[in-house]
Order: sequence, then C-alpha cells, then structure tokens
Amino acid sequence: MKSKVLSLALCVLLAGMPAGVMAEGETNNWEALLSQAIGSVEELAAPEGTLRVQASASMNVVPDMAYVNLGMSVVKPELSQAQSEANAIMNGIIEALVALGIDETDIVTSNYNISPQRDYATGDGSTVTGYYVSNNISVTVNDFSLLDVVIDTAVQAGANEVYGMSFDVRNRSAYYRQALADAVAVGQEKAALLAD
Repeated sequence: MKSKVLSLALCVLLAGMPAGVMAEGETNNWEALLSQAIGSVEELAAPEGTLRVQASASMNVVPDMAYVNLGMSVVKPELSQAQSEANAIMNGIIEALVALGIDETDIVTSNYNISPQRDYATGDGSTVTGYYVSNNISVTVNDFSLLDVVIDTAVQAGANEVYGMSFDVRNRSAYYRQALADAVAVGQEKAALLAD
C-alpha cells in the first residue's frame, strides 16, 4: 500500500513539475523530489480513527508473610454462658500467640457469630435448646518458621477450628504498579507493530 501511495505521490509531483527542472545528472533535484514524495505519502497515510489493543502482564513474587485463619466455637444452654466461655477461650488463644512473639496488631477478628440451636428432631424448631457462639481470627505471621507453632499453640489454647493459611507480600502495591507498567509497555509495543 505504501509503495503504491509513494508512486502516486511521485507521479503527481512529476506531473506538476515545470519542464526542464530535471536535467540529466541532476541528482539533487531528484533527491528533493523524492523527499517531497515521501512527505506526501506520510500525509496521505496519516491515521484516521483509533487503534485499540489489550495487554496484560503478571509477576511471580516470593511471599514474605502468611495469614493463619483459625477460631473456636462453643454451644451452651444460655447465651450468656456461651459468650462468656467463647470470650475466655479466645482471650487465652490471643495471649498464647502474643507470648510466641506475634504482635497484637497482627491478630484480627475475622468473624463472630451467634446462632440459636433449635429442636427439629421432636418439634417444629420453635424450641431453642441452646446457643452456638463462634469467634474466628486471622493471624499475620511474618516469620515462616513460626507457622506450625502458631497453629499448635492456638489449638492447645482452645482453638477447635483451623481454616488453613494463605500467603501474601507486604509491598503488594509496588508489585502491582510494576505489573501495570509492564502491561502498558506490552500494549504500546503491540500498538506500534499493528500501526506499522
């Protein structure tokens, strides 16, 4: 396409050139004429509209922190009993984790639930037989050598629910910005290739 437009622009320039301008051996005029033709091609081939591309980028990063999710639950005939026992057990779990060296700010309540227990076996469920109270926490562990110890300690202190662990990085936003910049670079490269 570009060569056809170049030929067309060159023909237009030659057609409009006064007679005698291109004498034999006058390469300077020919080079000037060719330069004008290339300029005309660039004008004729100027983009109209929009070129859209999609790009993505990803990074693999070694985690430097972990979240351990655990909790406890009790069932008692009275709500006050259930709450009192649940609070006492959870306070013991937190104290044991802090004694390991876990900072209190790295222990966060993730869920607290109270549910009445109803008798469906002998009735329509309208009779409340007790109360179920559960308390779950998320523990941030920065020292991976403590992962097993954190779970063992929590269980010994009364945790009866362990939901596993997940891994993360502290400086997530910096890695996200880097991946975003990489994606933009990939998109620019794709757009340039398509435009060419």
